[in-house]
Amino acid sequence: MKVTVLTPALREIIAALEYYEEQASGLASSLDSDLTRSLDFIKASPNLGSPFQSGTRRVLLHRFPYIVVYKELEDEILVVAFAHHKQRPGYWQDRI
Repeated sequence: MKVTVLTPALREIIAALEYYEEQASGLASSLDSDLTRSLDFIKASPNLGSPFQSGTRRVLLHRFPYIVVYKELEDEILVVAFAHHKQRPGYWQDRI
């Protein structure tokens, strides 16, 4: 199944990668690997993410304090947010 990342979610991913690269060399690469594993998991088994708000599901990253919020559509998986655990809940709901 195809995975599509909404532009605002892509911006969140890029901002997180830039932040972690500033913190320590190689940390952004670790975040990227963690995110890639999560997206691969979602693509392989979209129904295994935890049910979340507004008909979405979420997957927690293993090492970093982020969740991938997504919605399973008929022919694709739509990533609507890459949210830090401490961000205000549901800020992304107008994206769906």
